[in-house]
Amino acid sequence: EEGLTIFSAQEIVIGGSHPNAGNTFHHGWMFYLAVWDLSNLVVQGNRIGPPLSPDSTPNWGFSGSYIDTVDGALIGGRLPGAANQFLDQWHDISYSSDVRIEGNRFGTDAEGTERIGDFERLTIVGVKGLEIGCSLPGCANVFGAGYNGTSLEISDCIEARIYGNRFDVDTSGTKPLTGSEDSWHSPGVSINGGQFIEFGGPFDGQ
Repeated sequence: EEGLTIFSAQEIVIGGSHPNAGNTFHHGWMFYLAVWDLSNLVVQGNRIGPPLSPDSTPNWGFSGSYIDTVDGALIGGRLPGAANQFLDQWHDISYSSDVRIEGNRFGTDAEGTERIGDFERLTIVGVKGLEIGCSLPGCANVFGAGYNGTSLEISDCIEARIYGNRFDVDTSGTKPLTGSEDSWHSPGVSINGGQFIEFGGPFDGQ
């Protein structure tokens, strides 16, 4: 049983950047959110896998979210309210093209100042045309500490740019996330294989 499943569709918007436009996905046996075989996907303003109260039971499903074979996706965005919160479990994006991931919170509160939830990692495999973050205001993704030392894992991607993000620091990039000192988890990035990968930048060709 999934929280939300969508497949073989076009022009899909899940949530939005306007106040109260986002969805909350608290439970799914396999995934909170599973989408595949789509074109032009927008996912904004959602809370995926949050505890509903300090005493609520976390989801022990297979994964937090699953996005596969999507042609054109915007996950988050620079507008106020566009950021998604990805909390429990790990989150997968695979075998897609032209994917932008901007302004989200992975394992942190909505403000990007405190580590919360049981986030494990964001895994991206086989994506062509990937952009994570950018240099514009509001574009930084904030990653809380992940399981086993990896917050972001990228494999076999082509033309990927990862820059302007925050790993275990707040949105300003100057202060550690609160709550991280109490966890044995640690932030980290793993890049395996792929072509034309840019980490940091943007690269000016010089």
